[in-house]
Formats: sequence, structure tokens, C-alpha cells
Amino acid sequence: MKTILVIEDDEAIGDNTVELLAILGFETALADDGQHGLTAICNKQPDLVFCDVQMPGISGYDVLRTIRADGRFKQLPFYFFSAKTEPADQEKGFAMGATGYLTKPFTEADLLNCICRHLPMPAQACRGADTIAK
Repeated sequence: MKTILVIEDDEAIGDNTVELLAILGFETALADDGQHGLTAICNKQPDLVFCDVQMPGISGYDVLRTIRADGRFKQLPFYFFSAKTEPADQEKGFAMGATGYLTKPFTEADLLNCICRHLPMPAQACRGADTIAK
């Protein structure tokens, strides 16, 4: 089973996202800040990461910069999600090596679209799309 790590300091968004991913048939892990996210990446070696940009302490940008410097994670699919909608914010993430950028609120379909580019989809994931992020 493929593992997806969600790094999100907003408890409701993090919980809702991992709950949805679990229902869809993915193994999930949740980290509530950048430091815990870095630890989870090293320990769990997920197949895909969704990471908030703005978090206390270590930002999502710092998480991405750190893992891209580690040869083990240069190809790890890494998506930002954020309420920041300025093109410059998205361009910064892509320039650092982000795979993609989801703007909050996002839908189940948005999430699945990102995932299906990189991971085989469990049967549960083929049921349709509803809005999940607040």
C-alpha cells in the first residue's frame, strides 16, 4: 500500500485530508509542523507528500529545501497546499522543486488529480469527488 504524508498545522484540514486519503485506500501519516514532517519523511519514507506552506517554525519551503538536498528524496512527489494564491508564491515553490501546488480550499478531485499522476489508485478512489478542505 502506498503511503501519503500530510504536513499541516491546521488540525481540521490535516485530519480531514488524512481521513479522506484513508477512506480512498491509502496508508496515511500526519505531521503537525515542519520539524515533525521532516522526521516523518525520513522514518516513513512516504510515496507522496502534501505540505502546507505557512507553518510555525520550519515552513513548508524549508521542508522542501531540506529534503531536496538529501539524495534519497530528490524525486519524492511533493505538493504544497496553501491559502496563498499569488503566482509568485507558486513560482517560488516550483523553483525549489515542488511537484505541484494546491490552493485551499481544494476538492477531493483536486487531491486525486495530484495523486494519480504518481501513484496507482486504489479501487476506493474511483468513486467520485466531493469537497473536503475547509
